[in-house]
Amino acid sequence: MTIRNNTAEQPDGDEYQRFARYRQELAQAGEANEIALVSAILGDQDATMAQSAVVVGHLDRRANELLTGPRFPGWADSMAPLIAHHE
Repeated sequence: MTIRNNTAEQPDGDEYQRFARYRQELAQAGEANEIALVSAILGDQDATMAQSAVVVGHLDRRANELLTGPRFPGWADSMAPLIAHHE
């Protein structure tokens, strides 16, 4: 995970560059670091962009991958607290 999550300074790049980088990192994220990565992205100062990168891209893709399998309920339970206050 290469995201700098420091509220005192904006991560490298403008919001378009960060959005693209976030989407790429989420696509490559393994299950082991998915929660930390989603949390870090949602901590970006540009909340709208961060939520879009996570919700529109990653959560939709992962839900589609996991929906019919036995891991979906656990995954959904782990993501729910991360996005609850972003809805």
